[in-house]
Amino acid sequence: MSTDQGMQHESGPLQEDDATASQDTLQLELSADAEALAGDGEEDPDPKTLAAAQTSTQSAGRTVAPDRERLWLHEALEPSASTWRWCVPLDRVNRDIYRSPCFEVKGYRWRLLVARHPIQHGYEITNDTVGLFLESVDSAEGADDTFRILASYRLRVVNFVTDSTMQFQHEDIFRRSGSDWGVKHNWKWSELVRTPGYVVYLNSYSKPRLWHNSTTVQLSEVAFHFEVSVYIDLHQFNYGPALPRSEIGWVGLKNQGATCYLNSLLQALFHISYLRDAVYQLPTEQEILKSESEPEGRASLPLALQRLFWQLQFCEDARKTKELTKAFGWSAEDAWRQQDIQELNRLLCDTLEQKMKGTLQEQCIQKLFMGQTKLYVKCVN
Repeated sequence: MSTDQGMQHESGPLQEDDATASQDTLQLELSADAEALAGDGEEDPDPKTLAAAQTSTQSAGRTVAPDRERLWLHEALEPSASTWRWCVPLDRVNRDIYRSPCFEVKGYRWRLLVARHPIQHGYEITNDTVGLFLESVDSAEGADDTFRILASYRLRVVNFVTDSTMQFQHEDIFRRSGSDWGVKHNWKWSELVRTPGYVVYLNSYSKPRLWHNSTTVQLSEVAFHFEVSVYIDLHQFNYGPALPRSEIGWVGLKNQGATCYLNSLLQALFHISYLRDAVYQLPTEQEILKSESEPEGRASLPLALQRLFWQLQFCEDARKTKELTKAFGWSAEDAWRQQDIQELNRLLCDTLEQKMKGTLQEQCIQKLFMGQTKLYVKCVN
């Protein structure tokens, strides 16, 4: 179950709920259709990157034992991007805001915030949602009101049964007046605890053991695994937010996660006017009809590139590249991985060259990018 669509995107600071109900003695009954997958899991976190909770982490006036939760580096995607996981006992996911230990990405400090929020219809509270936020510690605790960080991030609740997870992806500017961003009202507590794969036993990191068979447990015995991927685009940070065409004459491309290399390549190709005109003249009428007739239709690569070039030339604000990366066959996960730009350029040019066969633009790629090398041996005597 993916909940990418229609999520609540809010900034903080989050508000503590005065009507806090203690969850320590509540019991959780999971659905009978969940299956045990003991032995199916991931590698142990590297001890050097494993960060146990602080010796005395305070939450709503209570001390949490350090072995009850862990925050660890799950994957280092590149120097300015990484993915972290946080194991949180279910009794800590209550009406109070609960904060993770701090972690660093490219020298900047971050932490996760989690809390349960009631859904109220009239005078009746029908369900709770789980809110998950990413907080910039430097923005929240710093004294400089001008400090800001532009970051792309993805928040999700890990499901150890299927790849379909509750996740939220966005790009925001973190500053003192808005130091936390995330999702609040779309992840229902009941769905998380009843859907197989989200709830696991505590201290089962190397081989997560799932809850199953309608077993009744204390909330303190099981946990969620929250995951955050953070990418800091230092170039965007240094030069500030995207400016409209009316101020600079051009528009930029928004970063999906770790796609700065792709944006650079696309801007370079776009500014070759001969290539841009050739892309506009590609015969894509049938592909347009096909993409419009299918609700989940994926545009072809030539059609997606046509549309993106047109947007770069005529639209007023920075554009997204999601339609193009979808045409590549990329998933959301792929957008967070640094790809080889030379291989990507070869794929793009090969596809365009095939599409241009039999048209007036057939020799375009060769004229622009083909060269010759000559090797010879010359005697020095």
